[in-house]
Formats: sequence, C-alpha cells, structure tokens
Amino acid sequence: MSPRPRGRPPGSIPEPERSRLLSALRAADKANTALRHAVRDARAAHGSVREIADLLGKSTNTIQRWTRDDYER
Repeated sequence: MSPRPRGRPPGSIPEPERSRLLSALRAADKANTALRHAVRDARAAHGSVREIADLLGKSTNTIQRWTRDDYER
C-alpha cells in the first residue's frame, strides 16, 4: 500500500479503491439475491431445509427465515 498523499484527509479512500469497493458491494448484493432465490426455488421443489442448510453451510434457521421472508413480502 502506498503512503497517503499530502492534502488527503486521514481515512479517505482513494478513487480507484472506492470504485472497486462499491463495485464489489453491488456484486455481493446480486449474489446474495441470487442465493436467496435459489433457496426459495429449492424449497418449492420440496428440498428439505436441513439438506439445503447443510449444502450451503448455513443454519436451518437462516434457510427458514429466507423462505419465510420471501413469502411474507
């Protein structure tokens, strides 16, 4: 990491890194949405909560909450 240029306030994020962070955030949001939709579709196809949770490394409570949240909206 290069030293902070003079004139830049401490804690400010230089533009290339700022854009990269925002791009990664958008990609993560899209991936999270896609994962939740895949979970919902797996449940609709009669996949068990436990099997989905084990496959994804998530808790059964998370899988239940994700499917419940989708149906409550």
